[in-house]
Amino acid sequence: MAAADRRIERLISLADQHGSDTDEPDHTVGDLQDMLRAAYAIMSPDQRDLFCSSNAVLSLLDVSDETL
Repeated sequence: MAAADRRIERLISLADQHGSDTDEPDHTVGDLQDMLRAAYAIMSPDQRDLFCSSNAVLSLLDVSDETL
């Protein structure tokens, strides 16, 4: 696994741990939302377009009948 992959998995693990430590699953969700917003904020317009057209995002849009 590449170093960048280990870092993101560690951040996800830390968010999970925060939710477990506090018995508040909302903390996990909040941490992940904060990280996603931070990552999106530093993306270039092309990177944002690429992200929004990724399979992960498109599959979420499919189940919600939403569009971006």
